[in-house]
Amino acid sequence: MGRENEVLMKLRPVAFDYEPEYDDTRARRYGLVAEEAALVAPDSSSLTKEGAPMVILKRILGLSLGLLTVAPMASATDVTGASAFVGITPCRIVDTRASQGFSGEFGPPALAANADRTFQMTGATTGTLTQCGIPDTAVAISVNFTVTGFGGPGDLRVFPAGSVAPLTGILNYSLENIANATTVPLGPSGSGHKGITVHADNFGTHLILDVYGYYATRAAPPCFDDANRYVDCGNGTVTDTVTGLIWLKNANCFPTMTYAAANQASALLAAGQCGLTDGSSAGDWRLPTQTEWSITTARASPPPFGLGCTNPSLTNDPGTACFSAGPTSFTGVQSSAYWSSQGTDGAPTLAYYVSLVNGTITYVAKVTGNFVWPVRGGK
Repeated sequence: MGRENEVLMKLRPVAFDYEPEYDDTRARRYGLVAEEAALVAPDSSSLTKEGAPMVILKRILGLSLGLLTVAPMASATDVTGASAFVGITPCRIVDTRASQGFSGEFGPPALAANADRTFQMTGATTGTLTQCGIPDTAVAISVNFTVTGFGGPGDLRVFPAGSVAPLTGILNYSLENIANATTVPLGPSGSGHKGITVHADNFGTHLILDVYGYYATRAAPPCFDDANRYVDCGNGTVTDTVTGLIWLKNANCFPTMTYAAANQASALLAAGQCGLTDGSSAGDWRLPTQTEWSITTARASPPPFGLGCTNPSLTNDPGTACFSAGPTSFTGVQSSAYWSSQGTDGAPTLAYYVSLVNGTITYVAKVTGNFVWPVRGGK
């Protein structure tokens, strides 16, 4: 037993199950890190086809390990990059149990043994009881995994849709239901959405997923040059270097809407819509305030203070002449009414708008249909 004890003392324990003949009352779990076992006891390990240590065939302290599969140590990888975390109210997005009301890819049947199954995580999810609201710009999710109903000991591996299963798992289960929370990168799952793939090595495993947050790419910053007030950023946005606002390049992406609908449409705007490739997410965009509209149109106002620009009441990119004289980075600008984000004080059914016919700012009933021109940022 001397050599076995010497080997054991050199290894860091992680997890394995005693054989039933040793202890049939409770499966106690211990284990070994594959690389370390291969170094201190090379005759105890076999290798994967890639040459990585995979299994240990050894008796240590008289305890039979049987055939114990262990994964190589994974190198630390930042799966979220410089993304921003968005916490959400915990939302159940997958439940494969027949009694829970989920359907399609999000519901029954249980996971098949040794087979991959992909679940869409972003966008509208048909078959769930609620919409979790994870945008397609998300790059990773924070999620709690629960397994139940399995037919015997096993493990659960999770990885981005469209990629290859790792050697390491996020859950090892044996006799009782078990859960674990982790962050998983997302991969393309079809139709412009993203998802994850799971792999269980035992039949009858039911899976429950509760998402409690996601990581989304940060929106691109403003852009600048040394010659213009309005600068085309090349990603569907235009920066106003006077106000600091980042404007949607396309001023006619939305139809005319009521005040409430216009605010909602702006709040839901994200990269992939309206020609945007700026990495923005739902919640980044809004309508301009009354004051921001006033500053935006000030240079185009009537003389002696402005250039006297009308139809529309805006300047060109340099800010030295009227919009109509060019050049301009904007498209689809309407010589019409655009909503601001502000309602009127004391009159809850009214809200402010700007008329780009002549730059006038006044108020109108919120049920009126006006154009929508979202912005983000600002000073």
